[in-house]
Amino acid sequence: MKRRAFFVVLFALVVTCTIISFKQLKTVRQEYAVANQMQQVKPIVPPALARLVAGEFKGIMADFMTIEAASAIGSYLLHPDVKMKDLPDQAWDVIFEILQASQALDPYFKDNYQMVQAFFTWDANRPQQAIDYLMVGSKARYWDWSVPYGIGFDYFYFLDDKTKASHYLQEAYGRQGGGLTLATLSAKLLQKAGKTKIAIAYLSSLLNQEEQSDQHHKAIAMRLKALQGVLVIEKAMEHFFNRFNRKPESIKELHKSGFLPTLPPNPYNVSYCIDGNGAIQFDMVDCPDEAMAKKMINLLADIFYIEFLSWPDDYQAESLFK
Repeated sequence: MKRRAFFVVLFALVVTCTIISFKQLKTVRQEYAVANQMQQVKPIVPPALARLVAGEFKGIMADFMTIEAASAIGSYLLHPDVKMKDLPDQAWDVIFEILQASQALDPYFKDNYQMVQAFFTWDANRPQQAIDYLMVGSKARYWDWSVPYGIGFDYFYFLDDKTKASHYLQEAYGRQGGGLTLATLSAKLLQKAGKTKIAIAYLSSLLNQEEQSDQHHKAIAMRLKALQGVLVIEKAMEHFFNRFNRKPESIKELHKSGFLPTLPPNPYNVSYCIDGNGAIQFDMVDCPDEAMAKKMINLLADIFYIEFLSWPDDYQAESLFK
């Protein structure tokens, strides 16, 4: 009886191992096929040489390479057995090389930047590579606010660098068509990075610009007043920490301790609060805990992914950077 049970278990183990092995073999073959297929569309000559060879047909060659990259990505999107996030690095390398060649021939073509931003951040998990690519586009398309906006978003969402994100949002705001929200977002990110004084200085400089419309002036003044209130609370929190060697759990505790006798006014008609990370929030009805905040930001990032560079209204744009 024991011998029979042993063979049954052994048989089941062999079957299980065989199934797993075949699945792994299938995955390896798919990855090899994908990488091999991509090698067939790899640029034959370096981008610098392609510029010389193309002559007056640089635009046509650039368009052709962009179509090749888009077709390759599209074929994987439609493939039932291949997920974009599972593509081997060799495939992404070739796609990026094609787009780099296209960029070298025509750095003004916006579709390249949209493609890199859409796929090399979420799917390829290469945000820094996407940023480097967009940097070139930001210099070439010096009039286009949307490219530095994409750089700012990548620094914020993927690399958690709020200071650099703020810098590129400021650059986007300074270009033709950059919405007011870019300026207020930039100041908010500086505050989140612990640089409230710099945020106040930035908004103060904007208020001194004569070309500001009444609407812009009012919105910037509101954000400035809110951040001035944040600075008062931050100083009180610093004194609290020096006294008790910990951060206060709430504005109420800060007030009761005597370090914040009077709560500064908030132009957004909501209460200042301290969230779970010890940061001061000034434009939210309730302070979310860290888990809820992460869920919200992932949801909003999905919206940004679908509507990439299709400018949302001010509320949606502001929400992306909560």
